[in-house]
Amino acid sequence: MTASGIHNDYDAIVIGGGFAGLTAARDLAEHSHSALLLEARDRLGGRTWTRPFADTEHMIEMGGQWIEPQRQFNIVNEIERYGIATSHSAEPHRYPTLLNGQRNPGPLPVPQDELVDLERAIFHMQKAAARIQQGIPLDHQGLHDLDVSCAEFFAPLSLPPATTEFIAAVMGLYAGRYPEDHSALGILSQLAHLDLSAIMLWGVLDVRFADGTKSLIDAMAADCPDIRLNAPVARVSQDETGVTVTTVDGEVFTARTVIVATPVNMWSEIVFEPSLSEVKRKIAADRHGTQTCGKFFALANGAQDYPYMLVGPRSTNGLMVYAQECDLPEGQLMIGFICDPTNHDITTFEGVERALKTLDPDAELIKFDSHDWNTDPYSLGGWFSPRPGVLSKSQSELSRPEGRVLFASSDVAISFQGWLEGAVETGHRAASTAMRTMASEAAMAPVQR
Repeated sequence: MTASGIHNDYDAIVIGGGFAGLTAARDLAEHSHSALLLEARDRLGGRTWTRPFADTEHMIEMGGQWIEPQRQFNIVNEIERYGIATSHSAEPHRYPTLLNGQRNPGPLPVPQDELVDLERAIFHMQKAAARIQQGIPLDHQGLHDLDVSCAEFFAPLSLPPATTEFIAAVMGLYAGRYPEDHSALGILSQLAHLDLSAIMLWGVLDVRFADGTKSLIDAMAADCPDIRLNAPVARVSQDETGVTVTTVDGEVFTARTVIVATPVNMWSEIVFEPSLSEVKRKIAADRHGTQTCGKFFALANGAQDYPYMLVGPRSTNGLMVYAQECDLPEGQLMIGFICDPTNHDITTFEGVERALKTLDPDAELIKFDSHDWNTDPYSLGGWFSPRPGVLSKSQSELSRPEGRVLFASSDVAISFQGWLEGAVETGHRAASTAMRTMASEAAMAPVQR
């Protein structure tokens, strides 16, 4: 460090140590560019987080964890590159549901007399999703009529109650919101990426990391020479010569370019000079793209065998999914997802117990573990789940570079937005853009004689 407190120049500074940031920093280092990665937390992984369950040694995933290996090639390439083992979630032998207050053991997801209505709903989705061109920003495709709430999208079908709740449960699994709060276009885009398969949309949560997402995070981090933890960024300033990044603790770093690999919500926590575009500022400040989903683990006695139960959010005050993780010596470890933390406080024993009893009346809670991503100061929400009107107007703007400031995150991905795949893909793209920019500037620099 110089006397003024400013560190020596880097080629690039990466802000955020999740999959997007690690991908970008690793790619830059691999091509002999000096890259500093600044992570606000005391750990890497971002909105993925492998950690022990409660006071046990059993490891759980408190954040994102699933992949779709047949279509998500970027994350699969990373897994193969580092020899990371994967495994399958428990294979369901039935698909129970809790819809409109009624428990349905399966195998049909809705009552038999509503199967034709479910078929109508699926066809409605497939017909709309077939219009979406993969790899092209949604705001370049004239899809404004699809960028409405899921409730509005399905309203013309006048679906019966159980089918309405089942569709809300499937959509809620991806969106983490009630059907009137999230955009149908976001879910339809996921369907388009899954070859229009409603079965895959329903049950895609299958392949995961055998030793946790941390296994790949650690492997990628080993190829990043300069990582600093506990280094939240306060300010990013740029001019025609480069970028200056200042941490909350007052450390100052300079570079030729910066890659902001944080959740979109965190943009509002950093001062950018000059300011980001009005669209970026508004989406970040208003949290237009973030759901309020919570995830909890419950160790219980007497729990039902629910490898994967979809739950209608309206009939349970926001609960969406209930599944069996594994058997432990003390009992069964169950996972629950909730889209409305105001109705179920999953940070307390009483709140998780009430949620567990709603899903599984005979289960007795022993202990629990959870994390509220909505109050996490370095995410301010979970995965990206846009409200109506965002994607058809502004998707490409989210990832558009602003001078020397580039962006990478699953939030700004064009394909598989909100997935690990989207994070890795945008990390590659941002690093490639940074390297092209630096090469262009080097070619234009005057020759020293």
